[in-house]
Amino acid sequence: MPGRVVVVGATGHIGRPLCRELTGSGRGVSVFSRDPARARRLVPEAMAYLEWSPDGLLSAEGLGHLAAADAVVYLAGGPLFDGRRHGRAEIEAESRARIGALGRLTAALGGLDRRPGTLVAASSVGYAGYQFQFLTLRAALHDLIYGGDGK
Repeated sequence: MPGRVVVVGATGHIGRPLCRELTGSGRGVSVFSRDPARARRLVPEAMAYLEWSPDGLLSAEGLGHLAAADAVVYLAGGPLFDGRRHGRAEIEAESRARIGALGRLTAALGGLDRRPGTLVAASSVGYAGYQFQFLTLRAALHDLIYGGDGK
């Protein structure tokens, strides 16, 4: 079972309870956030808060946290659950941004001498009613937190 986990997107609807579960089960959590001060308020139990720019390069400190991590959970993305209806163009632009940010993260992981053994990546799970995506994510996160077979 992983001991250290980097969570990108820790302040969202899935990230906050995930971080509570991870720290509650003894994992050390490093939060990558666009706003580390806000993340510290919303996810006070994490061991580190690092600035994350979805369209930028990771700092040496961020790369160090990735190299030390046993797992990385990517949940980042702009707000799509803000109470207003988003048009197709806006959703597509946000989807492209999320894919680009995940691509930069995986490129950074690929450049490490020591890579985490687990990468869970999900964004806007269930936004368009994809129940299967949510159930798959739930099983993956259950395994990450508790080990086992996701049941």
